[in-house]
Amino acid sequence: MTIETFQTTTLGAAAAAVVEGLTPKREPFAPGIYFGLDEEVYHADEALGSTDMRLLARNAREFWWKSKFNPIRDDEDEEETAQSKETKIVGRAMHAAVLEGHEALKDRYAPTFHKGNVKAGIAERAAIVSAGKEPIKFKRWRRILLASSLIRNDPECGSAFSNPIATELSVFWICGRSGMRKKMRLDAIKPKSLVDFKTIVNRDDVPFEQLCLTHIGRYGYYAQAECYRDGWAEVPALIASGAVFGAPSTEAVDRLRQAAERDLTAFTFVFLQKTGAPAVFGTTISPGNGIADNGRAIVAQAEANWKEFNERFGGTETPWMVPQPLRELDINDIPPYAFRRY
Repeated sequence: MTIETFQTTTLGAAAAAVVEGLTPKREPFAPGIYFGLDEEVYHADEALGSTDMRLLARNAREFWWKSKFNPIRDDEDEEETAQSKETKIVGRAMHAAVLEGHEALKDRYAPTFHKGNVKAGIAERAAIVSAGKEPIKFKRWRRILLASSLIRNDPECGSAFSNPIATELSVFWICGRSGMRKKMRLDAIKPKSLVDFKTIVNRDDVPFEQLCLTHIGRYGYYAQAECYRDGWAEVPALIASGAVFGAPSTEAVDRLRQAAERDLTAFTFVFLQKTGAPAVFGTTISPGNGIADNGRAIVAQAEANWKEFNERFGGTETPWMVPQPLRELDINDIPPYAFRRY
């Protein structure tokens, strides 16, 4: 055993001794296609989504720490504030209104007209909850109705949500290249496109198209397109094996199978400005688009890191903590612009 291997193993084992047995393991979802799966249940599964893949490609140590494999990760959900909870509810409601229409929105949510700390507001919210719905402040409700109407009636982007084959479909699979458990949640499926809907806060009031393009580059959304194409390629085999759960009808499964057997031409992003004017922007990434190669490279790097760190630490139970050497600082270690500040 080399010094590096010894140090790595010892550091990882020390950390593992601290976290061992702190939280129970969730039962993973079997490979399959899941209709109507709750979003929070989907996110709780340890399978790797596109966000995980992007972080894993960039920084394996941070990936492990922030992943479901770490029982003491900085879990924001455990310290959820009233404001962050409201933000999540509004986000889910917006998705329902855009992807499924206003009737679906009204089936699951209802507006409130009084403050939550007054008698009328308390009674109002209690009635909504007893009806099996989630309450949303009227000013949020009004914006959801307006913004979703603008998107669904947009002459360009609206078609991404009209007559979809399926919405909010969850897929879990085992990657044949890497052995990784992977997952994806498809906002909408069209005959020749997978559609993802995102909302963005425009803090600097820049032109919305510019902001969306910046986000695509900064957060590597083109890698999401490639992750989802991998998952989409698994759909025919999953259907053939009968691994379909919660389907509303056999017709729904048939439509999904027929779409999966066709050539997929594009991955479509539709963005909505979350605050200010409800601006809409959409763009597509087709398989022949050069940016798809960049996304494929991120996927490949993530899979390579997964293999390397699993082999180094013997799996995901041990924290991926690699010791760094203590060395002399070199002037070339510091970015040149840093010296210009003084």
